[in-house]
Amino acid sequence: MKILKDLTVEIPDTNSYHWNFEPFECDDGNVLVVGYKSLSQRDYDSCRRYGHSRIVLFNNWAPCEYAQKDLKNGVDAIHAEDKFDYVLTICPFTAAWRNLNADIKRHVYAFYPYSAEIVPPVMKKKYDAIYHGGIHGKEHVMAMRAIMDTNYRYLSLDYGINPLTRRYLRYATDTNLSFKKKIERIAECKISVCFNLIHVSYKHYRNMMAYRSILSKGVELFETLKPLHLLQNYPWVGVLPQFKTRVHEAAISRCINLIYRDPWNVVEDYYEPDKEFIYFDNEADLREKMNYIIENWDGDHVQSMVESAFHKAARYTSENFMKIYSRIILEDSPTRLLDFSQDQFWI
Repeated sequence: MKILKDLTVEIPDTNSYHWNFEPFECDDGNVLVVGYKSLSQRDYDSCRRYGHSRIVLFNNWAPCEYAQKDLKNGVDAIHAEDKFDYVLTICPFTAAWRNLNADIKRHVYAFYPYSAEIVPPVMKKKYDAIYHGGIHGKEHVMAMRAIMDTNYRYLSLDYGINPLTRRYLRYATDTNLSFKKKIERIAECKISVCFNLIHVSYKHYRNMMAYRSILSKGVELFETLKPLHLLQNYPWVGVLPQFKTRVHEAAISRCINLIYRDPWNVVEDYYEPDKEFIYFDNEADLREKMNYIIENWDGDHVQSMVESAFHKAARYTSENFMKIYSRIILEDSPTRLLDFSQDQFWI
């Protein structure tokens, strides 16, 4: 596949800018389209005129697009993908939902890649625990309370952030780090705390329910969203699953991933619990498991988990993504093939 990307609406210097797909392009007649703005492009007829037979979207934002009523020029999230022959999406539930409601099954559950070039050198562990990203709901607040009782790092931007994140900026140890510096800081920590979730506001909820009414089969993805939850966790009515690339970033940085257990646990399609990461369920559980890891950092159990996750992460490189999905798209029956959560996929 050839790469066609438009990152003009992405936050500068985030992971989208560091996939480095281009060295692994091949001239197989297909195009991989990268970047959220591609949803609002009118068509890709010019690509087809130059002999590219399949136009494939890499969707690394699902299911966020369904929180928007219109993306641009009256085009909604459903019809924005009509111009693509296939959609490689990081959300298995979105892929299943869209395929159930379509005559032609075009959505393929794909792994979230990273470039091998971002793997940091082995660093001295200076800090106990790190969280990097926004503070969106009560889950993140709980985690911040816990990690701030350790020798912690909290990484954040100081622009384009929500009010709760802004409130927690005073606790940030690093702001606006470059992507390279961020990875190095992670590599200096023993533990990375992660949530594979997106938070849904009431406005988002109304838009999602409109899509749900149009595509009415297999709507279990949205069952956790309840307007009554707004009273408990304002301004959110619930959460939805979304795998976060920071899980990979911790694994390649030889951190232990402490991951919040949620109703979906998509992380298990990538890594094995208790072998390559550890779940936590609440604040007390998080504190207990952080203490165990910190106290036993040099022990065989903790170090075997670090090494196992580091080696498993090597599956999910941009090189493998391009090689494997180029082959799958060429076979023109991707939804009938094994998905990457099964070992046979990698044989």
